[in-house]
Amino acid sequence: MVTRTSGWKVVAAAASCAVLAACGSQVQPKDVINAWGGVAGNGQALTGGSGAPVAGIGGTLAPGGGSGGSGGGTGGAATQGIKPGSCAGFKNGPGMTNSTITIANVADLSGPVPGLFKSAQLAVTAYAAYFNSTSSICGRKLKVEGLDSATSESGDQQASSTACSSAFAMVGSMGAFDAGGADTVTQCGIPDIRAASTETARQRSSVSFGAYSLNVSEIPTAPFSYFKSLGDAYKHAAFVYLDAGASSLNARSFIAGEEKQGFNFIYKQAINVSGGLIPYDSYAQKMADAGVKYVQYIGAAAPYAQQLKAAIDNKSRSDSSFKPIFVMDPTAYDTHYTSAGSSVNGTYVFDAGPLFEEANRNPQLAAYLLWLQRTSGGAPTFFGTFAWSAAALFTQLAVQLGGKLSRSSMLAAVRKVHNFTNGNMVSPQDIAGKHTPRCLSVIQLVSGRWVRKTPYPYTCGSLVNSGVS
Repeated sequence: MVTRTSGWKVVAAAASCAVLAACGSQVQPKDVINAWGGVAGNGQALTGGSGAPVAGIGGTLAPGGGSGGSGGGTGGAATQGIKPGSCAGFKNGPGMTNSTITIANVADLSGPVPGLFKSAQLAVTAYAAYFNSTSSICGRKLKVEGLDSATSESGDQQASSTACSSAFAMVGSMGAFDAGGADTVTQCGIPDIRAASTETARQRSSVSFGAYSLNVSEIPTAPFSYFKSLGDAYKHAAFVYLDAGASSLNARSFIAGEEKQGFNFIYKQAINVSGGLIPYDSYAQKMADAGVKYVQYIGAAAPYAQQLKAAIDNKSRSDSSFKPIFVMDPTAYDTHYTSAGSSVNGTYVFDAGPLFEEANRNPQLAAYLLWLQRTSGGAPTFFGTFAWSAAALFTQLAVQLGGKLSRSSMLAAVRKVHNFTNGNMVSPQDIAGKHTPRCLSVIQLVSGRWVRKTPYPYTCGSLVNSGVS
């Protein structure tokens, strides 16, 4: 199997996906909701498998809304369990009026890969509708200003500059080249609670924090302890990655971090994405000749991971001794990847986010699916999950601050958040510390369906410093 790459378009996809070692699943929300008895978008209650309404997210949400008045929050579903601060002394600041608080979402909407992170913007828009349906911040509703970073550093800088002048905060943003606006947001002091930061300059900004916290040099032990439990395959490992942008950096970090956990990589292969033919069959043959029993891949799932997995399967059919474990990050938890059919069965994925198929077990996840369906009909994604969670964190802190809400007080509050799960929707995130999450899930694609291999909701371990940054 030999395949030709498509140049810059691949580079952009690789840079955006592999920089975090995670791209999102695009399971249709209506398929998930209907699978366990729920009805989205028509005013009926979302229900669990038993038919009972899911607490706090019925068709019209939980009772207890209101305008907020002189109290900080409203007691609605979005702020359930959050103690509101007094609204006494509230002063309007940038992006604030007596009725609204504007939050900007900056995402890659145009560029080489149109709509690359549109799911993050759709998630924040959905969360704002969810919040506004029953809640407010001292009587003020959320207003979302959607901006396009155009998959470029200049686009990110321009969008960040616009947000600085027109919005109170940036919430749930996601861009492949977010270093562009790093200095801009730092200088203007706008709270920047992102879905995730992709470039080092943005991550290091004193005002930028990722709901999906990540440090490229920190490798979690939890998923790799699971893979080590499957036998001695980890002693005969291969690592294949797209040789583009941050994919290479992440690959080096994972290799070094996993070697410190006892993995032995006897074969390493960078896929050249600058053009030309990709000899997948040759890769598979070399891995078989080397005695590889474990293959890990980082990069775009479609078509590169699909074609690599197909080549491995083809070789396995002619060589019964070559049946390696195939491992990916959340890039594979995506209908684009699974659309390849039976050739991708058996793929393992490690994931710091939730499984959309398990939405009946988590009200916050179910709310995301329901309101996404209502507001856009879009598909839930990994980064959409964390954009939604970024919006949840912002509103929870804003409600708690009440009349003390300002850009500086919001930043001070974020800097105290070290264990954020958004109601166990996501694995524990050290947002203030900007550390890689220690808790993840391992799932496997079996006969076209994702099967959980580690206990619900997440399995925790420690972090290994790879020494790569």
